[in-house]
Amino acid sequence: MSNKRKISLVLDKNQLNAPYVASFHGVKPTEETEFSVYASSDKVNKHRKILIGENSAIRFEGESLDSNNEICKYIVGVYNKDDNTVTLRSAPFYNVTRKVKSIESLKLPKFKLEKSLAARNELGQTFGTKKIKQKIRNIERNRVKVESLSDVVSHIHNTIEEKSSIIPSKDELEKAQEEDRLIPPYNSETLNIEEIYNIEDIVPSYELKTISIDELTKTKTQKDIETYLSPLRVKTDSVLYTLIDSCLKQEKKDLIQLRKLLYAAYLLRLRTCREHQLNKSSFMKKTFVGSSIAIVDGLLNRYCDNQGTTSNGRTTYKIPDKEQDRILSYAIILLLMVSNFKINVTLLSKDIKISVGKLTTICSSVGCSIETLTKAQKAELGLTDNAVHKYAILKAPLKLPRIKRRM
Repeated sequence: MSNKRKISLVLDKNQLNAPYVASFHGVKPTEETEFSVYASSDKVNKHRKILIGENSAIRFEGESLDSNNEICKYIVGVYNKDDNTVTLRSAPFYNVTRKVKSIESLKLPKFKLEKSLAARNELGQTFGTKKIKQKIRNIERNRVKVESLSDVVSHIHNTIEEKSSIIPSKDELEKAQEEDRLIPPYNSETLNIEEIYNIEDIVPSYELKTISIDELTKTKTQKDIETYLSPLRVKTDSVLYTLIDSCLKQEKKDLIQLRKLLYAAYLLRLRTCREHQLNKSSFMKKTFVGSSIAIVDGLLNRYCDNQGTTSNGRTTYKIPDKEQDRILSYAIILLLMVSNFKINVTLLSKDIKISVGKLTTICSSVGCSIETLTKAQKAELGLTDNAVHKYAILKAPLKLPRIKRRM
């Protein structure tokens, strides 16, 4: 059975080095802040005491409440384990306010007109019309009190600290920037240009193999090729037609290359499809010549937004504005893969009916450098027009431009 210890209570009426109870509002002092208590020299308020403490930024001031106020008396007990006693001491209560030193140092100039303005306002309140009296009251109501600015600055300071804690880090910003890029996964470290982009990230190999090219490879004349490709809007003077024709003229046709070219044509045609056309299976089958169900489903699910289902259970699709640029980026990468990683931007812009500037921006976004052909280079390529021809060239290692964040 444990022994109960007896504790003696001792009332200490000596106020020397007595403890104090203080209430701080908003900002609390640091442990290094030292406080001192000063007694009033006023004989009338001889019990009035002031508590003052300060650090480099803030000055704390508190005044003790009236000692005759029975409601606000506090007693602090100090336990002494040596003699097992608790000494009770009266603890004055201080309501402490704070003052920001930087604000206190700002002294507003006193205008000589201050007294005359006060007199004029008093005269207006006494003899003025209702409109003038209301105007004077509005001015007085909207007058800024300088002494209240310390609380405002403190609140702003606390808000800044709170908001700064949620500012994203550099790594988070870079990650968000990468998510904004409208390009497939890439390898920026490789020195092999063929390893920068992977065809599987644009169209899976099992989908690519389903593209039927038998009918295309059996074409004999330019007119036959043009007729076959007409639903895809590939004209005989276009960059795509030139690449497809060159592939068909090879003694040993590269079927994989030919399928890549057709898929690039699918992407470019997809950009021009309207919403009602996307949701009409007969149109999709007729337009995307040589494609399979897997190809059409892949295009719709990969580049379009699902708009829900109709009453008969059919899924409807729509191409978002942002996806227009991504489709074009993927098509450009495919064209780079089949054209020795060079594209004539000037000619391609005419084919797909967008400005050279817009197409140049898209080519740059996938990592291409833009070069303008000299007269000698134009002559070598058989370009006889007077137009300025720009080429997009992909090089390794890949260097991508910084993305400007949209606010």
